[in-house]
Amino acid sequence: MCSGASDRERVRQENKAKKRERENRKKAERRQRELDALAAQRSAIAAGQLNSMREMQARQQRLMDEQSSRAASLKLGFDRKVSGLRSSNQQQIAAINAQTQTDVAAQQAQNATDLYNLNTTNNAVTSSLEILGEGTRKQGPTAQTSKRSRKSGNARTTQASLRIGSQANTSGANFSI
Repeated sequence: MCSGASDRERVRQENKAKKRERENRKKAERRQRELDALAAQRSAIAAGQLNSMREMQARQQRLMDEQSSRAASLKLGFDRKVSGLRSSNQQQIAAINAQTQTDVAAQQAQNATDLYNLNTTNNAVTSSLEILGEGTRKQGPTAQTSKRSRKSGNARTTQASLRIGSQANTSGANFSI
């Protein structure tokens, strides 16, 4: 009988092993399903992230294109404005130069007129003074002098008893001619 009990025990253990094996297989299948579900979730998340990344890259490219377009437009506007300012400045400078040349020419003409008027006035004053000066050239009467005598070597005298050209120490003025 020993062998029958041992057969049963062996069958029981085989059945237990089979049962454990079925349970282990079911656990493994359940784990595999869970792992497959997780892998599917992760694949879906990765695909979503990949799509989001592509959308972000496309949006970033659109924004960069818009910014480049805006920058080019602003640069073109700036260049036009600078060109307009340069043109305006050059026109203003040309107008200022023309006005300056006109002012200089007017001042030179005024200076020439003033110089002509001054020369005319100077000539008139000089002529007037010469005319006035001619009237004063006539000398009034002078004192009559006596002739110098050769014998005595005395100086000439006037009626006021002034000796002219005398070398004697006398009082009065000594005029030498």
